Amino acid sequence: MNAYDHIVQKLQAGQTVYLLNDFYSTVIKCIPGTTHYKAKRKGGDEYDIDRSTDLVCETLEDPVEITEQEYNEY
Repeated sequence: MNAYDHIVQKLQAGQTVYLLNDFYSTVIKCIPGTTHYKAKRKGGDEYDIDRSTDLVCETLEDPVEITEQEYNEY
């Protein structure tokens, strides 16, 4: 199973997934059952982001999963 399929499987199971996009220095909180996710830049505040944005799509192309703690500390 590739990383993308693993992420999709976790979301379908109702688990929140945390992803890193190193290129944009951004982390994303993927919340199952919603159309809006959360994101934040390094050292910044959390903000709403639509799951269909380019940032989310690019992050899911080659997903790097992180922990909730890593997300919160970013």
